[in-house]
Amino acid sequence: MNAITIVHFITDLQMGGAERMLARLVTASDRHAFRHVVITLTPGGPFHDQIRAAGLEIHDLGMRRGRPSLSALWRAVQLLRRIKPHVVQTWLYHADALGSVAARLAGCPKVCWNLRCSDMDLSRYGRATRWVVQFLARISPSIDLILSNSQAGITAHQSLGYRGKRWMLIPNGVELGTYRPDPAARRQWRSQLGLAEDCVVFLMVARRDPMKDHPGFYRLPVR
Repeated sequence: MNAITIVHFITDLQMGGAERMLARLVTASDRHAFRHVVITLTPGGPFHDQIRAAGLEIHDLGMRRGRPSLSALWRAVQLLRRIKPHVVQTWLYHADALGSVAARLAGCPKVCWNLRCSDMDLSRYGRATRWVVQFLARISPSIDLILSNSQAGITAHQSLGYRGKRWMLIPNGVELGTYRPDPAARRQWRSQLGLAEDCVVFLMVARRDPMKDHPGFYRLPVR
């Protein structure tokens, strides 16, 4: 049986949740069943190095942040025509836009979007991001499948006008061998931070970005 070829478009491979999940997916998949190729809009990042070290094919389009590039779009089309993927899967808004257009120009049979956020306050982002989301809502009826890692993400994007042919909810996977209770580590960190054993600790792990709402976390009522 020939492997199914999937080309993934993502904005970059810097430290982030979507980037980490993409790296996990492509490095853990059965390579006899799936051939994964990753294309980034901008170069670099720790997950770029991780994917390349795993022996997977990866390309970057050399774009600069905030600057649309017709030459990058053309390079993407050429790559897709050479690779001939069965599926193009895109991650994050800007990659959704460029990857979808490139896939259609290259004649790719299936396009899938992967939503990784929910109810973003788009007024806190630049005009370009708002225009991209509006563009995506317009072309969404042509997309074969829209994935989301949360029901909130599906609901929020449907309210923005997204109308995919098919929707699917796939929650994030968790590596239970890595993320598990560790009493020794708990004692060590509490000792380093000067926290008593019975002290209740709230923790937020997220990059500094308006969508993460750090001020809202600080305002959480504590009883």
